[in-house]
Amino acid sequence: MSNLLQYHYNGKKQKKPPRIAYVPKYNIQITGPPRNNDKTFMATTNKLMTPIAYNSTVEDDTNSKPLLLFQHKAINVNPFSELLQEKANVLQMMNHKTTLENRDMNTHDTTLIKEAVTKLMTQFREKGVKKIVNVYQGEYKDGKKASGFGDFIRGSYYLMQFCRANQIQFDVNMMNHPLSTYFKNKKPYTEEHSRIFKEIEPLSGNNFVANFDADKVIRSTTDVNFSLAFVQQLLETPVYKDTMYIYAIPYPYSDSISELDKRYMRYIMEPTREIDMYVQYIMKVLKLQEKKYITIHIRSGDRYLIKGAVNMTDKYLFQVREYLDTLLNSYPDEQQYLLLSDNITLKKLLVKEYGERIHAMFLPITHSGEGVAFTDTSIKNTLVDFYLLTKSTEIYSYSTYHHGTGFSKWTAETYNIPYICKFVEVL
Repeated sequence: MSNLLQYHYNGKKQKKPPRIAYVPKYNIQITGPPRNNDKTFMATTNKLMTPIAYNSTVEDDTNSKPLLLFQHKAINVNPFSELLQEKANVLQMMNHKTTLENRDMNTHDTTLIKEAVTKLMTQFREKGVKKIVNVYQGEYKDGKKASGFGDFIRGSYYLMQFCRANQIQFDVNMMNHPLSTYFKNKKPYTEEHSRIFKEIEPLSGNNFVANFDADKVIRSTTDVNFSLAFVQQLLETPVYKDTMYIYAIPYPYSDSISELDKRYMRYIMEPTREIDMYVQYIMKVLKLQEKKYITIHIRSGDRYLIKGAVNMTDKYLFQVREYLDTLLNSYPDEQQYLLLSDNITLKKLLVKEYGERIHAMFLPITHSGEGVAFTDTSIKNTLVDFYLLTKSTEIYSYSTYHHGTGFSKWTAETYNIPYICKFVEVL
């Protein structure tokens, strides 16, 4: 077990983690009137990091290890109160019966929204949910497909923030996905889980709002409209023995991800000895040393990864070359780079053009969602890309999607790696 995690029960350290999730024991402030008062409490979290460029000197209290919450403590909390900003637009009210027209928020609107959220959260607490589990698998109810692995990591952070605010235990379970074969710290997967997981209805919608700066850097903002719809869907989700199993991929509603949450995800994704040795072998072949190379991640799109397209427009190639020229010219000539991409044709072209400074491997990878057929080899190679990302000093990503690429974005976030993603038009 990773020495980053220590487990306590009744004040005693445990050698092995129990089969239960945790709620961090710090970074939570509950404010408001006494608990017997009907008014809503607010849960606020301290901001530890800023997006895009991460602070390497993050405050890290070594005594503040992830704490498992064995006893559920019900508390009246509204985790969305601080999201009720004046810039919000259309908010769908309780039971989708009352809709506000598109306009700036005023005091009356804010009051209505608070009342609606409070009412929804009161109903949710009455369901008696003590734990929420985010489940990652290839297929859900009615044949609905999962999205990518990065999306799942992102959604897990959203749920962690929601669960912390409401003193609910949180966990993830990937045992019904081929990726779990190469994760060291296994979760339980029983016949009961198999039955329950087949009935999971993915939570629809997302809270992402695309935002570009003058240099086409992709920066995300969250849509507060999503919060009410999210809780409404939770109300319609079944509960099994006080546990709710869901699949959700929203963006965290707080810009700063708790370091404890990151540690937990790193623990969940700790590689098996087999995959770790394979990664070390690949690094040796590529002549790369840990934390001494920069990763360039180019996401050309699913038409290349899934459909096998090879043709690229001159304008697309010009943009990619322009980005790479700027990047390579901003570092010393001896700086080494690892090139990862869903487009093998592009990788071969760029390695040929830029010579020995850029390293790449040409192994078959796969999309971990979208109903793609998996092979053991493609899954293993995809995870090699993932773990190679975790060992880089910085990550520069270039994506044809307005939302960027979750695979490298949330890897960088989880492992505290400086990250930037720029949009590349396909014309």
